[in-house]
Amino acid sequence: VKNNNGKFQLVDNIRHSMVYEGNIKAEKTAIGNFETIDFSDFKKEGQYYIRVGNVTTKPFYINRNIWDNSA
Repeated sequence: VKNNNGKFQLVDNIRHSMVYEGNIKAEKTAIGNFETIDFSDFKKEGQYYIRVGNVTTKPFYINRNIWDNSA
């Protein structure tokens, strides 16, 4: 994504406020070059989306029991 300044934001989907910001990391593997993000240390449950530059993801949930009743 262009114009990302090497940062990504995790945004609360209800309030549309940034709750976490992290660095985008360049990764080189046998199958190509990628950029990765890691927000695994963010634990607050809720509905969020990721923003990189002017690109956003669809909303998703962070929930410790996210897989309950999924089968």
